[in-house]
Amino acid sequence: MRIALEKELQAYQAQRNACKESHFEWLKSHESLYTHALTLTFNPAKINAYTSQFSTSVSMSSPRMILEYKDSMRRFIRYMNKDVYGCSGIKHQRLVLVPVIEGLFGGKVPHYHCCLGVESDKFEGLEDSVKNAWSKVPFSGYEIKVEPYRDSGWLTYINKFSQNPNQLTVDWGNANLGVKS
Repeated sequence: MRIALEKELQAYQAQRNACKESHFEWLKSHESLYTHALTLTFNPAKINAYTSQFSTSVSMSSPRMILEYKDSMRRFIRYMNKDVYGCSGIKHQRLVLVPVIEGLFGGKVPHYHCCLGVESDKFEGLEDSVKNAWSKVPFSGYEIKVEPYRDSGWLTYINKFSQNPNQLTVDWGNANLGVKS
């Protein structure tokens, strides 16, 4: 019985490692597009004020709230495309952005880590654009970090919870590798 359980656990661990490695390889395959690393944190007070209006219990990690976080990211991307690329940015989705959501479990604050890519002539004022765009989305918090992308260490960091294929990590619905017009 014990040997069978150990084999089952080893198989499960191998599956988790394969999932994590697959996500990392996908992120790494697009590394040449990334110019900046972002951290965008949600505000727990705004989330709690919103969730308290429901008659049923809605937690920060409930499916309803996860949809709200994804909608906030969708709006952020739209605001960033408009701010960085003007009206053509909205139409052509030129911004490279791969969002990874964390903090959904364990009583942590929900937040996104992102790989962002823009042309070098757009670097000036980019941090202000990020802060301005994030401040416009529902549930936005004040912890916003914008750093130059340096190496794959950032990819390892944002991929740390990609061990379970059933757990949300990369927000695939909002991931965009940019479309050049």
